[in-house]
Amino acid sequence: MTKVFVTGLKVEAEIGVYAHEKGASQPLIVDVELDVPTAGATRLADTVNYETIGESARAIAAAGHSQLVEDVAERLARARLAEAVERDRVGH
Repeated sequence: MTKVFVTGLKVEAEIGVYAHEKGASQPLIVDVELDVPTAGATRLADTVNYETIGESARAIAAAGHSQLVEDVAERLARARLAEAVERDRVGH
């Protein structure tokens, strides 16, 4: 396994539990650490596409208001795991 880091990814998100946080976006800085199986990787398709991490984070933010940053983190982790399962399923 190889550790892959994506740090400082800025996403505008509606997040927070207080009244003044609802309906207003604010910057959310995302840091992601992935353990990636890299043994035998010889093609780009065998690696992690960093852009999909940003796409997932932006999609989660665009889905609407989240009260807790922990919820956003959990949803991003689930999205990354789902992509890994799909990549393994199709043989990449």
